[in-house]
Amino acid sequence: HMQILGKLLFAVFSQARSLDAIAPPFAREDSASGTSSNGSENSASASSTNTASVHRHRIGPRVRATESTTVSKLVDMKAFPVFICRFLADMIDTDRGDEAESPFSSFQDVIEDLELMMARPHIFLQDLDILHQQRRGHSLFGQVHCGREEEALSIISIADQMQQSLVGGDVPVGVEAVFITGAAGSGKSRLARAVIGTLEGLGWISIKAKFDQRRAHASGGIISSMFDQAVSYVVNMRESKDPASVAYSEQVCKSVLAKCGAFNVRRLTGWLPSLLLLFPDIGTDEDTGMLGKDQLIYPLSSILQAILEPGRFMVICCDDLQFSDQASTSLLGEVLINLGGTEEISHRCMFLGLFRDNEVDDDHPFAIQYAYLQMSTNINTAEIKISGLSREAIADMIMQVFKLPRRVVVGLADVVLKKTTGLTIFVIEFLHSLLRDSIIVYSRKKYCYTWELDRIEFIPTSENVTEMILSNLKHISSESKRVLQILSCFGTQTDMPLLQELENYQGGIISSLKEFADMGILDRAGPIVIFSHDMILQSIYESCELHERLMMHYGIGMHLGKAASSSSQLFFSGNQITSPLISLACDQINFASEYITDEAEKIMFAEWNRLSGEKLLHACDFSAAQYYFACGISFLADDGKNWQTDRELSMGLYQGAVAAAFALGKGDAVTRYVGMVLWHVPFKECLDIQASFIKSLALSDKHEECISQGIILLGKLGFDIPPTPSETDIFGEIVSTASLASEYSTDDIKSLCQEADAETIAIVNIADAVFVSAYATESPILPLVACSIIRHSLKKGICAEAAIFFTAIAGIKVRLQQDLPGAKYWAEVSREIIKSSPNKNKDSELRTELILGLSIDIFFQPLNPSNLFNCYRAAMAVGKIDTALMSLNNAVRYQLLGGYNLALLSKTYEDRLKFTAKHGKYIAKHMALDIVLLSELTGKSTHWSSVIRRCGISSLDDLKNDNETSKDARWCHRFHLYQMMISFFRKDYLDAEDELVTALGFLISKLPQFMSIYQAFYGGLVTLQVYRQLGDNNRSRLEQAKDSIKNLENWAENSMPAFGNKLLLLQAEYSASIGDHVNAPQQYLDSIIAARAHGLIHELALAQELLGNYYCSINGHEEARESLQLALMYYNQWGAVAVKERLMKHHDLCDSSEVNTVDLRLRKTKRACEVVSDLADS
Repeated sequence: HMQILGKLLFAVFSQARSLDAIAPPFAREDSASGTSSNGSENSASASSTNTASVHRHRIGPRVRATESTTVSKLVDMKAFPVFICRFLADMIDTDRGDEAESPFSSFQDVIEDLELMMARPHIFLQDLDILHQQRRGHSLFGQVHCGREEEALSIISIADQMQQSLVGGDVPVGVEAVFITGAAGSGKSRLARAVIGTLEGLGWISIKAKFDQRRAHASGGIISSMFDQAVSYVVNMRESKDPASVAYSEQVCKSVLAKCGAFNVRRLTGWLPSLLLLFPDIGTDEDTGMLGKDQLIYPLSSILQAILEPGRFMVICCDDLQFSDQASTSLLGEVLINLGGTEEISHRCMFLGLFRDNEVDDDHPFAIQYAYLQMSTNINTAEIKISGLSREAIADMIMQVFKLPRRVVVGLADVVLKKTTGLTIFVIEFLHSLLRDSIIVYSRKKYCYTWELDRIEFIPTSENVTEMILSNLKHISSESKRVLQILSCFGTQTDMPLLQELENYQGGIISSLKEFADMGILDRAGPIVIFSHDMILQSIYESCELHERLMMHYGIGMHLGKAASSSSQLFFSGNQITSPLISLACDQINFASEYITDEAEKIMFAEWNRLSGEKLLHACDFSAAQYYFACGISFLADDGKNWQTDRELSMGLYQGAVAAAFALGKGDAVTRYVGMVLWHVPFKECLDIQASFIKSLALSDKHEECISQGIILLGKLGFDIPPTPSETDIFGEIVSTASLASEYSTDDIKSLCQEADAETIAIVNIADAVFVSAYATESPILPLVACSIIRHSLKKGICAEAAIFFTAIAGIKVRLQQDLPGAKYWAEVSREIIKSSPNKNKDSELRTELILGLSIDIFFQPLNPSNLFNCYRAAMAVGKIDTALMSLNNAVRYQLLGGYNLALLSKTYEDRLKFTAKHGKYIAKHMALDIVLLSELTGKSTHWSSVIRRCGISSLDDLKNDNETSKDARWCHRFHLYQMMISFFRKDYLDAEDELVTALGFLISKLPQFMSIYQAFYGGLVTLQVYRQLGDNNRSRLEQAKDSIKNLENWAENSMPAFGNKLLLLQAEYSASIGDHVNAPQQYLDSIIAARAHGLIHELALAQELLGNYYCSINGHEEARESLQLALMYYNQWGAVAVKERLMKHHDLCDSSEVNTVDLRLRKTKRACEVVSDLADS
């Protein structure tokens, strides 16, 4: 029946053409079976009998060159495609026994073949003979993507959901991050390429990076290259002739300038060179300084936001993340989180991260960053684990390459799977070896690839893929192998200009590229030449002996180093976007360092590394810069003689190493390098290096060491600062310095602002680091350091960096002298220094504004979080994370304590502070304390978020335990003040007084803090409540309350809006405590009016509650109920639900809004005051 069907289909396909051309084989078969060529029951029976026995999953036996086959005769008729010919022959030959080529075994196989032709005509309806001629010498496998359809579809479906946002679909907010994991060679990169190709076809922007195992120091350049691809995309849009693309590029340019500003764009041109193509007039002449990681986050995020906002989608792909360094993955993670937190574009960015999970342990830099991304609410993470290819996937791969039906290749797929365990790279290399060794061959007679399974099953297989790769390379010539080894010295990829330069070192490189690409060893992407897999790269690199490899590195390095003197061209190597030739020469020389013994050469190579480090330091690639400086130092003599013979070189290397290590936050490395410099260089010749050392101690939270080392350095410079000053010392220095400074007018101060010399700036930087640590630890030397720098500046000239020390005078005026007008004057002087200094310093400006906002401005206006939020955004824009952290923390705290709606604050609190929490336990515990107070007011259970738990804080007990062991006076002071406020709202006044007394024991700062306002206000209220509650006529509590009132009176003289209602409420409570019923009612009323006038809803509610309590104490029950009902309403408006419910329970009130107009409230309150006054008169 199969044969009859074949003849019938032949007649249909050939439009009834005669079978005479292929009749002889049929005639013999028909004669043997006693049937006619038209077929009969006997023929059908014979066919049926033979089918099961002849079916084998292999291409049939070998045929003699002169022997014709059924398929060849069908092809010679030129009536239909080769695959149709083979299809017909496989049906017609079903009863030819062992002579059959690949006969069908069932009608189901026929149906499957027909379905394949219909579903995948591009595979099965090509002329394989012509295709074979075109492929000759090419790598057949590895070019098709097979076996990952399910994984690819899952990623594409995420992208499809993201695109639904354009049509109003419900899309989760946050960057979609898909991590593809698996062992080396498992096919991660091929899956990513297939997905990216699909997304690019849908119009997505793609930017890609691949890290290099032997060039970890180049990770910063790799990330730089990746982000620069996004800028290049916009440049290409501008240069296109499509009006819509040009309009898009112009929109992006305007948005970038609006978001980043010309200053930040100019700063980024060294890191993103394509910005100069996008903004050719932006200029690079301004000294913008070095950019650290923190200074890159905000502008990078803003540029990507500008690119995505006009409806674009982007996929970011990073391959081999296991080879990345900590700084690069941290920068990448911060940018992704920033994008995820930008609601307008968060759903337009997808990240694909590829890494070998078996090479990433818990301590790996990427593992730490991966865990952090998984915890972020701005990132939606998914993981795809890639294992070996299945039998079906291997069969599909063979089927696509050989254009054969599944039934023919499935047996070969079984054998390949058994010998390779399905590892993708192993499968590909094994199949290549079968083709290379002619075990699989193309038959011109059969018009297909043929093989013998028995022979393949007995082939000995390499134990690992490396051996297989090397065996596939053993047939290439020694010259070709030498070229590949040279290319492997440069890592994963390089570019044509560099290869053209290398042609002068080793001829034949350029001419060999096509051969290597055809063999599947190399890929080409425009001018970039890439090894097709890093396992191939590693196998080639390790194919020569170590000594030979070192000599090769040395030879290449010497050639490039000599060429570098006459070339300023930039090259692409190892994924680093703009590598100068001298850096590439250093890479080769540094790999061969153990081979180099000549002293003159060592000095030359040290100088090469210094030049490379300085170029990369200027480009803000600090990891690479530190690598080159460290390598340069390693070429110097261990006995230190180079400090005498080559001092400038040695100093340059160590200065660069200190700068790079400091920018990377590597305090231990800074200490090590500085120690070596101090051993060989006079003290005053290395002040800038010592300043970096002191600052690194402060940034590493080594505050005590920073203070002690800083005082020693300042002492050597003539500053007499006692390490343990007495109160007399401090007060005397403060008075004398303030007196000296008062002799200078504002104009005098402005005239002293000048361009500071290097020594002055170094001195101020050393003192600034000490100032930071002294402020953090509440050290008593803080005012002494400030006074010393003020005196020095008034004598030698004032630089912008010194402005922060003049803020200390303003703080002293408030704290020690209660001179608020004087404080305001010196605050303005500090601001004038920033404005008048020729050497503008954004960091000094922001820190000055922050300190003035926290310690001075609060005494002249109500708490204003908007100013601090502005400071936060400005600090983020220039990458000053420490300033941004303090600004954001205090801005949100101002909202919490300043009467902002607590329900809204609860929703945004964690989002606003999650940025700060990840920077360490210190910030997290302050955030946790705010959440405790917020929860106490709202009644919502404390939400110990993942970011807090990661810092070891999971309950209030953890905070209490930390407080008991902490030496941080500021933290302890604030902890107990918050506990006092919590106890106050719980009406546990005795406990509140205990917490107040404890808090006062930690108050040692000589600078004012905004918490001192709440200490005076709530502390006074607590003291008076205890006095009335105990009724023991303890006059000391009244005196304490008077002190609080006195502070508020002094502050209120300068700002009634900020302090008037607090002062009046405290005075009312004092009057009520001493039985002054004449003044108390009016003071309560005035406090209520003042709080309402300035929108202080929380203190309005408190004033109404305390007034109600006062009425209760004099039996004015109706008036008390009205005031308490108003208090309930205001507490409810504030969002303090727990306080409201506690008040309802305490006074047996109902939740009513019966009093709801201002006039009625005032009228009833005023009437109540008159009643009380009448009672007092009688």
